[in-house]
Amino acid sequence: MDVQTFQASAGLSSALAARWWPHVNPVLSERGILLPARVAAWIAQVGHESLGVTCTREIWGPTASQMRYEGRADLGNVQPGDGKRFLGRGLIQLTGRANYRACGLALGMDLEGAPAILETDALAARSAAWFWDSRNLNALADSGDFVALTRRINGGLNGLEDRRERWDRARRVLGLQDGAETQAQIDIIARLSEQVGKANARADLAEQRADTAYKECNDAYREIGELKGTIAALTAEV
Repeated sequence: MDVQTFQASAGLSSALAARWWPHVNPVLSERGILLPARVAAWIAQVGHESLGVTCTREIWGPTASQMRYEGRADLGNVQPGDGKRFLGRGLIQLTGRANYRACGLALGMDLEGAPAILETDALAARSAAWFWDSRNLNALADSGDFVALTRRINGGLNGLEDRRERWDRARRVLGLQDGAETQAQIDIIARLSEQVGKANARADLAEQRADTAYKECNDAYREIGELKGTIAALTAEV
């Protein structure tokens, strides 16, 4: 999929497509959202949740439903003010302290301490793809059970008509007729996704080693500086 296909399948303006494509493209690959059925379902659900990728922060009333966020142990909202503090953010409107914590651990970000950073474009896209992967939503997208997929994301069927309209458009643009992929295609994507996961793990390990080496190098240079300073002081006394 290229940026033009993304624009058409999501029903976006050229400006919005250009803004989001650099963030969406890598996370789709990272999370194995590559088959047309998966892409169409992701675009539809994310499009609905974010009002066509225009809103990365839940519009707060508060409504009666939003007021019920407060004190919800299932969302991890155990401290006063957690309901509003951890309102829906990102392209899929991640909600609740527990989800922020889990997503932050996965992405290496302190989302509990700085929840608002989920509103930034890069993390808005990354968190949506993480949520999709963590709930095994590729499998539901592969099955074509759009109602079950919506329930898994929303907890109910809110906005189902709009989600379906977005899904139908994405499927048409991506050339899908029945929304199903062959098992052979699914197996290929699964193997490629596994390879991507292993490559990401190697990259993370290499980055950790680089950080350690950088720290050790700085420590060594600092020690050299201190030794040179001591030598200079002793030399001045001679």
